[in-house]
Amino acid sequence: MKSLRDNTAKKKYISIKEYDYIFCDDSLKNYDLSTDDNGNIGVSGEVFHVLEDFVLRNKIKDEEDITDIMTLDYKKGVGKIIKAKNYVGTIVFNNGLIIEILPKIYTFQDHKDRHASDGDIKKLVIEMIRTLKNSSFKKLNFAKLKTYKMPLFEVFINMFLDELELLVKKGLKSDYVTISENKNVLKGKLMLPQHLYYNFAHKERFYVQYDEYLKDRAENRIIKTTLVLLFQIPKSSYTQKRIYRFLSEFDKVSISVNVDTDLAKCKIDRTMKHYETILEWCKLFLKKQSFTNYKGTGNALAILFPMEKLFEGYIAHAIKKSSIFEEYMIYTQHKRYYLIEEPRMFLLKPDIVLQHIQKPEVIVMDTKWKKLINDERKNYGISQSDIYQMYAYGKKYNAKKVVLIFPVNEEIYHKREIRFKYSTYGDKELELIIFLVDLFELVGIDKSTTNSMECLLDSLYKLIK
Repeated sequence: MKSLRDNTAKKKYISIKEYDYIFCDDSLKNYDLSTDDNGNIGVSGEVFHVLEDFVLRNKIKDEEDITDIMTLDYKKGVGKIIKAKNYVGTIVFNNGLIIEILPKIYTFQDHKDRHASDGDIKKLVIEMIRTLKNSSFKKLNFAKLKTYKMPLFEVFINMFLDELELLVKKGLKSDYVTISENKNVLKGKLMLPQHLYYNFAHKERFYVQYDEYLKDRAENRIIKTTLVLLFQIPKSSYTQKRIYRFLSEFDKVSISVNVDTDLAKCKIDRTMKHYETILEWCKLFLKKQSFTNYKGTGNALAILFPMEKLFEGYIAHAIKKSSIFEEYMIYTQHKRYYLIEEPRMFLLKPDIVLQHIQKPEVIVMDTKWKKLINDERKNYGISQSDIYQMYAYGKKYNAKKVVLIFPVNEEIYHKREIRFKYSTYGDKELELIIFLVDLFELVGIDKSTTNSMECLLDSLYKLIK
C-alpha cells in the first residue's frame, strides 16, 4: 500500500474512478491518503466519517428518485467501504474536503501500454459535458485552462469566472435603488414620521428617502455572494487571484443577506439576457442545485453528471456533426412510437434514429455505458433487456439494422463490432450490430490516427450500409 502525503492531500482533495471505493485506513491522520494496488483510496477515520455521513444523509428511503451517488458496502479483509457509482464530477464539503469522481475510460491502444492519464480523461469529460443538451456549457472555451492539472471543481469555478469575465466586459447593470437615511442635507423626500422620531433634538439633520442609480441590485449581489463563497474553497493561486480580481469589480456591491429573496428579484428580460447563464451558475453554487436529481444537503455541494447521459450525448453530437451521415435525417431521443398503441403505453425513445432522405431506410441506435466481456458463452455481457429493447425498436421503426454502441474496455479491445441476426418471419430480416467506441479517438485526444473521429464514424457508416 502506497502513502500519498503531498500538497494534493494537504488541500483535502481526493480523486477516484467510477466504481472504485474509499476505505478507512487507521494508520492515517487528518487528510493524508493511501492507495491499494487497484487504485482504491484509503483515508483517515475522520475523513471516512464525513463521507459516510454524506452517503447516509442522501439515502432517503421515501424518495427513490434521489440520485444514489455513492453507496456504503462491506468488503472482506477491508471492512466498510464507500463505493462511487456511474456519476462523474465533484463533491465539495463545507470543511474544504473535495471528492473528484472520474470515469473509467479505455482506448484501443491500452494493450500497447497507452493508458489514459487523468489529464486525458478530464479533457475528455469536459468535451463531453460541452455537448449536453440545453446547457450553458456549449459556449464555453476551455483552451486557456490547464484542465489536466486542475481538479474538476476548479475547472467549474473557472467556467463560472470565464462567463463572469464576458459579463464584466459588457458592463454591470445598475438600477435605481431606494435609500432611506438620516442626512445633514435635505435630499429627495422628507420622511416626516421618521424625521420627528429621530431628529427631535437634532434640527440640523433630515430623515430622507431618495432613489440613486447603483450597481447594488439583486443580480449583482447574488454574483458577489457567489464569489465570496468560492474564495473560501481551497484552490490554486491562479484561480484565487482571478476571484480576487473580480471581487474588486463588485467593490460597491453588498453581499446578499437573503439569497432566496434576491434570487426572486432577479428578472431576466431583454435588457438582462446576458445575466442568464451567470445566474444559473450562481444558483448551482449558492443553492447547491446539481445537474442530476441529487438533492443537495447543507454540508456538501455536488456537481455531477451521469456517465450514460454524457456518453449518449456525445455519440449523438458526433454523428450529427459529421458530414458522413449527410444523406440521413438524424433524430435524437425520438418519441414517435409506443410499444402498445391502443391504449398508448410504454413510449419508445431510442437515442438516435437515422432516416434516409430519399429511401425508406431507417437505422435505430442506442448507447449503453456498460462494460462488455470477452466471453461469447455469456453473451459478451449484453443484457437480455437491451436485446429485447432493440428488437422492439427494429420492429416498430421497420428497420433492417439496429445498433447498440458500447465503450471499449481492456477486456474486449480487439473487437470493433459484433453482429447478430434476430429470428424473423418471412423475408424480413433484422440485424443487430454491437459497435465498440474508443472515445479518445472520437474526441480526437488520441492523435495516433489521422482525423480519428471521421475514421471511427466512417467505420460505423459502413456497418449500417
